[in-house]
Amino acid sequence: MRKFVKFSIAAVVLPLLISGCSKEEKVAAPEAVRPVKTLVVSSPETANVRVFPGVIDANQKVDLSFRVAGKLKTLPVREGDRVEKGQVIATLAPTDFEIVQRDRQARYQEAKANFERAAQLLPQGHISKADYDRLESTYKSADAALAEARQDLAYTTLKAPFSGRIALRMVQNFEEVQAKQAIIELQDTSALEVKVDIPESDVRRMRENGERPSLRAIFGPGEDQKFALKVKEYATVADAKTQTFRVTLAMETPTTFTVLPGMTTSVEMRMRRGSMSGDARFKLPLSAVRGDIKLSPQVWVVNPDDMTVASQTIEVGSMSGTSIDVVGGLNEGDRVVVAGVAFLDEGQKVRLLPDVEQADPDLTN
Repeated sequence: MRKFVKFSIAAVVLPLLISGCSKEEKVAAPEAVRPVKTLVVSSPETANVRVFPGVIDANQKVDLSFRVAGKLKTLPVREGDRVEKGQVIATLAPTDFEIVQRDRQARYQEAKANFERAAQLLPQGHISKADYDRLESTYKSADAALAEARQDLAYTTLKAPFSGRIALRMVQNFEEVQAKQAIIELQDTSALEVKVDIPESDVRRMRENGERPSLRAIFGPGEDQKFALKVKEYATVADAKTQTFRVTLAMETPTTFTVLPGMTTSVEMRMRRGSMSGDARFKLPLSAVRGDIKLSPQVWVVNPDDMTVASQTIEVGSMSGTSIDVVGGLNEGDRVVVAGVAFLDEGQKVRLLPDVEQADPDLTN
């Protein structure tokens, strides 16, 4: 009976142990996946080109307004009209201003006559010096008031301060307008500006090392739709949200097609670099290159299908700073590990970190 009990317990416990062992065997250790910093290799022509969205703006623009309040009498211009410098844009009804001018003209003449008589009587002692000074002050005040009335009357005529085009008309004729109320937006489109927001790294490259990038505004595929740009001015404070810098570029106005302020364009920035040797195809940071057992230069290339790395022997050229020219062994579009190469193994799974700046390996370190 005792043997039967032992046999029964063993018969129950043994399958449980076997089952537990089999479950442990099914749980495989997770495969280590190493995060890596990479760079997609590009040809020098591609790597040194940036394209940014830009907005066209007028070379000069202003909101025109009267310096006095009144009722519009004439508003002969329409949106899109071309105007010349000094051309009348609008006028106010002058009646009220003419009345004020005539009143002050009369006051001025009276004050002038009184002052001139006082000037004749003062040497003879027929008028006190205090009365003379009072009459002189009244005369000068009347003269200033008359000049102000004349100026206000002149302000009822609004003229173009420069030649340009009427971009926007904010009011209709015969409306009552206030002083300094904008009624017309005038733009000088004889030359244009392109506003573009550029990241910090590219602004640095524009200003340092004498690289002097070539800049073009591109409106279409044809060469007649590509225009050279020159840097006019740039902000030295980054935008708080985008951390980019506003750069203003000057461009000649196209004559073959219409380009107006507010339109968009693509700004191509091509860096002029001569540091690569004649046979070099790519440039990599030195941190990406390692030596195999025979000290042959190699890099880790990421397979995008299964996210594993494989060693690739390369031919190298000259070194410059923290980068090296690659003569052969890589193709454009290959993704190369650029940091931590000593900790990788053949066929190891990897996870990509955010891409680094790819146009200039010197900036990746």
